[in-house]
Amino acid sequence: MDPASVGPASSGLSLTGPPGRKASTDVYLAYSRTVALLAKLDLFEPVDWKALLPGRITDANVEAGGRSIKIVTALPGILYNTELSPYKPMSLADFLKPEWKGKIATTPYAANYDILSAKDNWGPERATDYAKKLSPQIAGLIRCDDMNRVATGEFLAFFITCTGNEGIDLKASGAPVDEIAAKDFVIQSFFYFQVPRAAENPNAAKLFVTYAMTPEGQALVWDSWKSDLSLFPESHTRHDVEATEKAYGVKLKDLDLAWQAANSDTQATWDNIVKILTTRN
Repeated sequence: MDPASVGPASSGLSLTGPPGRKASTDVYLAYSRTVALLAKLDLFEPVDWKALLPGRITDANVEAGGRSIKIVTALPGILYNTELSPYKPMSLADFLKPEWKGKIATTPYAANYDILSAKDNWGPERATDYAKKLSPQIAGLIRCDDMNRVATGEFLAFFITCTGNEGIDLKASGAPVDEIAAKDFVIQSFFYFQVPRAAENPNAAKLFVTYAMTPEGQALVWDSWKSDLSLFPESHTRHDVEATEKAYGVKLKDLDLAWQAANSDTQATWDNIVKILTTRN
């Protein structure tokens, strides 16, 4: 799942409409930024999720008065070819060095650069300056689901990844790739489930979401998506979070809905960064 492409406009979903019209989906999935933008429209039903799975679902899982519940954790960062890279990249700043020129890729939609440019992160000026310096270094623009092009050596590294899970299946198959968090961009964000107020089958939707929170449901989420929720003790992603925090000696910044709402004024900078990265010099 690509967070930069998740949203009501690109998904083709109808969450509301004229009186009597039902939503086209019973459960809506979206990245934190999209959910935060939709919050003011009051499209989603508040649910007492904790009562449906006491002890397992806690305040840490639920946001927006029960309208949104975390389903998986995203750890955007760097994916690189372990055999062909000149060295193991540790930061976004590494890719401004001459060793990487003409050997790296990013997304055409600048995935997660909106987060990078937030005032509570790098800020718009620093992020824009980075994009200007990075643009001449880039050899190509690819989607987050095209990581085989790093495995084959067409590109030696790709960043900023969308969710941090892009290389798991490739690595398991023996491909020479690895994924790490960038030490100058150490964040975690989340995907959320919501039940539209106009859902045709709201009770079934609540059962589905509740099941996804159980250990069995999270195992199925992992098997199908290679992501899960780091809040749970058995989570694969929890191990990655803890390993990153130990390696860098920091606590990952939580980009939940409240953070997104407080840093929602990045669109103009993000649009400019997209233009910078997609304009060939």
